[in-house]
Amino acid sequence: MEVINQLVSNEDGSIDLITDSTDNPFSAAVLGNQEFYKTHEQLLARDLILDHSRGHQHHYVPRKLIEVDQFGYARYRGLVFKLDPASLSNVQPRNLVVDFGGTGIYDEMVQSNYWSRYVTESFDGVPRNTIVLRIIDFNLNVGSFFMNTQNYSTFENDVIMLILQTIKRFNISMDHIVLYGSSKGGFAAQYYGLKNHWKFVANDPLIDISDYPLMPLLIGTQDFIDSNRIEVINELSRPFTKIDFGYVIGNRYADETWPTLKKISSKFKVIDLNDPQLIYHPEVVEGSQSEARTLVNYLLLKDEL
Repeated sequence: MEVINQLVSNEDGSIDLITDSTDNPFSAAVLGNQEFYKTHEQLLARDLILDHSRGHQHHYVPRKLIEVDQFGYARYRGLVFKLDPASLSNVQPRNLVVDFGGTGIYDEMVQSNYWSRYVTESFDGVPRNTIVLRIIDFNLNVGSFFMNTQNYSTFENDVIMLILQTIKRFNISMDHIVLYGSSKGGFAAQYYGLKNHWKFVANDPLIDISDYPLMPLLIGTQDFIDSNRIEVINELSRPFTKIDFGYVIGNRYADETWPTLKKISSKFKVIDLNDPQLIYHPEVVEGSQSEARTLVNYLLLKDEL
């Protein structure tokens, strides 16, 4: 079993974890190494994120010091985001899609390189005068579901302010905004859509992860946010007679997520893929891309149809 030999503190606030193996310590923790599990929790509490591994040295950096510009991303307060302009530069932007990044498959989530652990989707097929605002959840090991934590207490306010700033910058009508996300991003689309009465499409959202089979991948998350957020979603839905400004996509054959979707308010429009070939959560997300794009475009254009 992999053993931690040394924990080295650097002047910039980063930490180097020296081990007797070249194995990724995050992966080792996920697979049950208790020493690494406890170390990860301690580093999370210090707002440190695994940046990369080189040989026996594993480098953790403060979340606020993560380099983001190499992939065209930028910072707004504590957020990491990217703004994809309208497809035709001479067309005045009319629509805004806010894309909340989801999580990848197992092999992606246990990578030592942080960019491999945080995923945003390639959002193609939207109207040509549409801007796509991509927001990444660079919090904890694989994100905090875009929710406040002790280390990042203004996360939710920053999300709302960035969206409002983008709306103002491009003079986008509130009727032409759609929030989209899958997995943890699906929860975020649903959550912020309800809080602000913005249109949304939540693709197989992870609302309750307390019994999710890959919960070890979210090491430390349960100590920073509520793992079961069904009541949060249902409470936000109470003021509405019906929720006709958003859709939730799921699949009755996916035991990882469908039981949770059955517990959310009946006010939601839940699109059941009803596909016996899609039994795992990542398969549902991948297999529902056509439906998701169709619903996003419908919500963008329905006032003109």
